Amino acid sequence: MVTPASFYKALPRYPATQKLSDLFKANVRAINPAAPVRTHARADVVSPELCDDALEYLQPRLRQYRGCDIIDINPGACIWSERIHAALKPRTHLLLEPEKKYIEPFVKPLLDRDDSYRHSPLLPTHTAEYWSTYDKIYSQGLLPGQNSIKPNDPVLRQPNRTLLLTGNLHRMYKIAGYKKSGMVANLCTLLGHMVHGSQTNSLVHQYGLIKMLLWVPEDAKQHMLPWLIQAQGTSSVTAGLAAEINQVVGLPKVFEFSGDRSTLETKPRPFVFDEISAMRTGQRMQASGMSLQPGRKPKVFEGIEKNEKLRRIASSLEINVHSPPGQDTLAGLTSAISDLEKDCGVFAQDDRRLVLQKKDPVSPQHRDIFDQNLYHPFPIPIPNRFADFMKLSKRQVEAEAAFASLSPTLSAQERGSIQSRLLDTAALVRDGIYSKATLEYKLWADRFRVLFDEQRCLYLDPPVLAYDRRPYEILASKEEEFWPKIPMMLLEIDPLERNFASDITTKEQGSAIMRGLVKGLFFHRALSVWEALDHVAPGAGEDMYEAVPELRDPRLGGRLDPKDLKVYALSRALLEKLTVAYLEWPFRASDFEMMQMGLVSPAAGLGMEGGKEEEEMDMVEEGEEKD
Repeated sequence: MVTPASFYKALPRYPATQKLSDLFKANVRAINPAAPVRTHARADVVSPELCDDALEYLQPRLRQYRGCDIIDINPGACIWSERIHAALKPRTHLLLEPEKKYIEPFVKPLLDRDDSYRHSPLLPTHTAEYWSTYDKIYSQGLLPGQNSIKPNDPVLRQPNRTLLLTGNLHRMYKIAGYKKSGMVANLCTLLGHMVHGSQTNSLVHQYGLIKMLLWVPEDAKQHMLPWLIQAQGTSSVTAGLAAEINQVVGLPKVFEFSGDRSTLETKPRPFVFDEISAMRTGQRMQASGMSLQPGRKPKVFEGIEKNEKLRRIASSLEINVHSPPGQDTLAGLTSAISDLEKDCGVFAQDDRRLVLQKKDPVSPQHRDIFDQNLYHPFPIPIPNRFADFMKLSKRQVEAEAAFASLSPTLSAQERGSIQSRLLDTAALVRDGIYSKATLEYKLWADRFRVLFDEQRCLYLDPPVLAYDRRPYEILASKEEEFWPKIPMMLLEIDPLERNFASDITTKEQGSAIMRGLVKGLFFHRALSVWEALDHVAPGAGEDMYEAVPELRDPRLGGRLDPKDLKVYALSRALLEKLTVAYLEWPFRASDFEMMQMGLVSPAAGLGMEGGKEEEEMDMVEEGEEKD
């Protein structure tokens, strides 16, 4: 059972924990063991060393922000505020701290020390208030160095490196008339608004695109930076279309696999995939001149740089869509397809019951997969069938990619012939794995297809998951570096300059339609993209495939046969092209129809901010369980 003594323990190493314990001792009560710690209303960073390590790590990426203005939301214990102030020496450092308890012990000493600090009690994360807070910051002249920009000025779509938003989003308030929600749900809504505000130049982005360094609960990671493609949802995908989001600090990702694969929160992907992702991240770090501090290195990163065995494994698993070996000529591609046609019958040749196939020993030609534990801890009850499927699928995708590369040089007759043959082999591989059509066959066939998509999406350039695209490895933190012991992660968020405004849509409408399309697609994320598009709007599948031929190009993440491309495996490049095509589609759903389908809110795209009612601020008490 979680007890106040352990959860709220003050540590001599971090003096701020004693002050916080004294300030909030009235809230320290017996904690309902059924209530997860993520439901607690506050957490503060208390480790100066963690802050210093993070800022030193990010120094190459923050160099242009020296002397900027800083908006610091919910500074709380002000450990992070003090450290980032020393690192960047800002022109103005605005502390948005609405809670009086923090002012005297933490905020006032900073105000007395340096004239560049300013304090405002404006509410930066209160659900009913934060929309108006950022308007007031600019209208009340709290940042005198920031100059207003005309609505249609191109500068609005460029990074404003004279301003930085930082702070702590782990703060939740009671609001009269609102049903209480968990900290993570509340945080994802708030963070989503801050990210998508960059698309419409609202909230903090009124004077250009603002970089954000935000502390958020570690439990939000599965929603913002999932590590499985099938765990991708509307929040992570739409945020990825609006900004580059990277995790700077966090607890090491450790899975204790027990065979329970019922939830995506605890479900690992093959450990080798994580090691390959870390190895490629290390290569990106080396190219950019970044390095991990020894005491902050995640376990998965240790020894990665010199692991020749891992390099060989990575090479053997690679799905090469840019230069498939031996297929750079028509003759080479034709030969590869002929070999594929011969081998695709392997599933039809074995029509035994699944229970008998499970008893087969691993064939010598597949021994390398299992001797090296390439897909551990993924359960594989029928190893030979699995290995055949994975190898044939790899060859199929590489042949499709070679066809996409050679297609411009082929005659119409040659293109038609090769495409027909590749569609036939794709069907044999895909449908062959389901050959007996029993429930258990289907269960394992579905799992094998998802795992192959995980492998394919990892090897795309860039990878599908933001987690695999990360430019640097995550610094390892410890629970005791936060008070209470609620682990938090630091996110670096850089808005993208591109938005979805067009000749026929405003930037508000473009952003709303983008979110609505993604929501509609990912409501059916296990379906093919074609099928999901038809659910969003009848006939959209055929028309979007006509408008976006890249959906059939494996080099960009597509598949030649639409049945092979699932929604959860869509790359960012394809989603961007789909959104643009859908915006220009004359038959797309109207704003009203999208509201009826629940794909956009009534306020989206209409210039409404919503939730700005005047409410009395009241912090949720520590340890209080949410509804």
